[in-house]
Amino acid sequence: MKPKFVGTYLLGGRHVNLFIGNGDGGYFRFAPSKDNHPSIHVDMHRDWTDMVKVLIHEVHEFVMAEMNLRFNCTQDYGNDMAGYLFVMSHCQFSDVCGRVAQFMVDALPDLAKKWKRMRRKK
Repeated sequence: MKPKFVGTYLLGGRHVNLFIGNGDGGYFRFAPSKDNHPSIHVDMHRDWTDMVKVLIHEVHEFVMAEMNLRFNCTQDYGNDMAGYLFVMSHCQFSDVCGRVAQFMVDALPDLAKKWKRMRRKK
């Protein structure tokens, strides 16, 4: 299944496209193409709680990476994403939460509608 567009929402100071795809995880892209906004992809889950967990994870990680709070060990030849380390002050964490909050408030109602429609079709 081709990813389904949910909407475009403000995340910090930029607009980000949200998509639902197939699989069991999620990911984001800062520059999917030169003509598109950054994008966050969450995969279709049977359980709404799992959908929201993945969305929260990806949105937080997007913001922390954009704020240069995500680090990767040098000399990690496996380049495993599980090796990321997030380092921030409490003030930076508050900033992350503030950016994420507005995105979530705006995106969750649309994501819920799209998720329900896609579940009915299965």
